[in-house]
Amino acid sequence: MRGGAGSLSHASSSGGGGGGGGGGGKAEAHSSTPNAVSSPPITATITPTPPKHPSHHHHHHHHHHHHRSKRKHTVVFKYCEEMNELNEAANNRPRSALIHSIQQENKHIRQLQQENKELRLALEEHQNVMELIMSKYRQQVAQLVTVNSQPSQPSTQEQAKLSAHIERVSEMVAVMRKAAALGDDESNQQQRLITALATENKGLREMLNIASRSGSLQLRTNAVDAGTQTGQDSPKLEEGASQDVQEEESASIDTHKSSVS
Repeated sequence: MRGGAGSLSHASSSGGGGGGGGGGGKAEAHSSTPNAVSSPPITATITPTPPKHPSHHHHHHHHHHHHRSKRKHTVVFKYCEEMNELNEAANNRPRSALIHSIQQENKHIRQLQQENKELRLALEEHQNVMELIMSKYRQQVAQLVTVNSQPSQPSTQEQAKLSAHIERVSEMVAVMRKAAALGDDESNQQQRLITALATENKGLREMLNIASRSGSLQLRTNAVDAGTQTGQDSPKLEEGASQDVQEEESASIDTHKSSVS
């Protein structure tokens, strides 16, 4: 459809230019337009080619060529149909409406050409920017590959510092392990000492209770028999008994400490 409109526009513009801007030019334009519109329709005759018997080697090429020729004939036939439809529409429409539609079509074509020009310029600018970005990227990648390919060897001073640091860390680890072992032994020893002292304390308390009960009974029997002893003697006896028990307890604790050590 665009091709038909373009041909009609060319016919109308050529007729108008020959008139020189006067009345004769308008008459000539009106006379030339029907001739361009009422041109005989283009017909395409497709003659089938006789079948051939290609060899097995050229079978694929022949099939591809046949497909392309068939597609070309289809496009030509479709173009002829569109031209016939355009000629029929031009014969049925008035001349003024046809000229107006042609002018609108030309205006639209000019707009599309301007848009295509702007898009082409924008595409070129975008391609230039992308080429610049890719060149910078390739430079950075090349520098990175060069840096990674170089073997990294530490200097002698750095190696000495690293060795000293490793030795210091090893010494600290050994000291911490020794302290942890000593702490475990000491804590176990203290725990055993506490358990032994608790057991001994329990036994001494039982002995103290037994001694206090036996001592109080003896004091009561002596008070009944004598009749002259006052209540002040009993605390003294109890204090003496408690002192004896404490001395025995301290002696047993010393003995246990010496045995544990």
